[in-house]
Amino acid sequence: MSAPVGVSSLLAIAMVRRLLLELEVPEDEDPHRLLGEPIEIWVVRPMAEFDGRTPAQALAAPGGDVVVRSWLKRWLR
Repeated sequence: MSAPVGVSSLLAIAMVRRLLLELEVPEDEDPHRLLGEPIEIWVVRPMAEFDGRTPAQALAAPGGDVVVRSWLKRWLR
């Protein structure tokens, strides 16, 4: 069985930054502080919240931006 396909790391980073802006996180806010690690690492780390997929893989799935946005919204509360 092959690994789930994700979007490139650079595209995933851009998508997450866009989602953060949509959630009204200031552009100068450090994603490392928000996510607990650099965004470059966060997008490629498998997470239980995404059924063991990475955020990049979750973003590649249909409706993945909604799933990641929802997670970010809960995380930022």
